[in-house]
Amino acid sequence: MALQMPNDALFGLSIQGTGVPSDGGFESPKTTGFTYYPLTDCGLGPIKNQDVLPPEIGGRALPGGAYATGAWAEGTVSIIPRLDNRFGWIILAVMGEVSTVSDTTIDNYVAGDTSGADTGVYTHIFRFYSTDHYWVPYCTFRRLLPHTTAASSLGETFQDGRFRSMTITGAGASPVTCDLDAQGRMKQTDGVDQFDFEPGWGTPTYDDLDNFAVTNCTGHFKIEDTEFDVTTVSLTVTNQLLPPAQAMKIGSMHPIDYPVLGRVVTATATILIDDYNLYVSTFEGAANAGVDGNVSCIVYKADLDVELASQTYITGTTPYVLRVRSSAADDNVAWQVRPIRVQPNRPIVLQVTASFLATGTGDPIQVLLQNSKVNYTVA
Repeated sequence: MALQMPNDALFGLSIQGTGVPSDGGFESPKTTGFTYYPLTDCGLGPIKNQDVLPPEIGGRALPGGAYATGAWAEGTVSIIPRLDNRFGWIILAVMGEVSTVSDTTIDNYVAGDTSGADTGVYTHIFRFYSTDHYWVPYCTFRRLLPHTTAASSLGETFQDGRFRSMTITGAGASPVTCDLDAQGRMKQTDGVDQFDFEPGWGTPTYDDLDNFAVTNCTGHFKIEDTEFDVTTVSLTVTNQLLPPAQAMKIGSMHPIDYPVLGRVVTATATILIDDYNLYVSTFEGAANAGVDGNVSCIVYKADLDVELASQTYITGTTPYVLRVRSSAADDNVAWQVRPIRVQPNRPIVLQVTASFLATGTGDPIQVLLQNSKVNYTVA
């Protein structure tokens, strides 16, 4: 018996409906429009939960029976995102809405210059859906389990899926990575198999493999426009979905739906200490410029701007860029620090945690992607 290796495994997604609340897209699994991604790990798969009967009086030591409690799909997917195209569909599925500014770099968009002088460069602004911050699109997910005999390869399809979280991580001298966690329903379409041997999905296509982000070319980590030297940074968007067990009904072993109950956005970073101003600011609750201070009950709030870029170029010397920004007008990020640990023969570092807060108007967070793709309009 030959060992089955993962080389031809697939993970793909397609956003259901048109990706807006009025259309919904629920119970509308897709058969076209899938984007596939090179993987570093894929644990997204079907689950069939089972339990056994409770203890009963009657002389039996073992449980008297077993029963199924439900079936759905969930799990994690890890990738090294390429920035020239397909990663945008994941960001859209996580965030909820996107708009695009043509012929404009992210730097110019942020500066308010949308004159269109940057030919061939597009800035895509991913945000929470403007009229419903609880909304995220439904997706159809595909996973292929490969086999040395093509007829024994196994395709699995999950519908009405949503991402529970997306974590983007950058570390010094490393490629940028993305870890995803998703939840979905087993395919519900009548007459369509949920487990499909040799599914015939065709040959997948991928983005240009060179266009991944790295941390040693260009980029920044800024708080209130002050740049800090960081060794690692992670940004996590969490969509708190209704657990499958709470969406079960009598007459079916499939959860009904996964509404979004709330959302959390956090950032963590390890900063190489240049001065202790930020450290003291978090205790004082206000920006400290290197003067004596005291602890207050006020939480220190300031904006955050993180940029990561590719080592390749869209055109000329313009790279592919991924950038995450809070609302600069609202200072809607609450900052907290861990106690500074001093160790022999190691530089002093400050570990910070940032929690994004709601804003009265506008976007509490924007994820911006700079590439040459014209738009992310859901077909």
